[in-house]
Amino acid sequence: MVDVSLSQALNAYQSAQRTANSGGTAGADTLSSAQSAVPGFWQVLEKNVNDAVNTQYRGEAAGVASLSNKVSPTDLSIAINNAELTLRTITSIRDRVISAYQDIIKMPV
Repeated sequence: MVDVSLSQALNAYQSAQRTANSGGTAGADTLSSAQSAVPGFWQVLEKNVNDAVNTQYRGEAAGVASLSNKVSPTDLSIAINNAELTLRTITSIRDRVISAYQDIIKMPV
């Protein structure tokens, strides 16, 4: 079994994207105008990772605030459940990215 980290998979994707972007210039004007209107993969990824990190911070902050009775048990439970769900989602996405990368590596050239 190949052990692949998420950063290696993302680097491979970025390399493939650069290769695809550098080949051929037909329709480059249409492509560049479409790309400027739609956020790129890395922008979407960065936004979602930042949202996940902020959810984790809110869960931790609710836990700390609950020690001084500043947060109701209901709000604490909701914050912790949201943080747990976010962590499970990120872990699932990471596993799927690594699995897809491993499948791509196994393809014959």
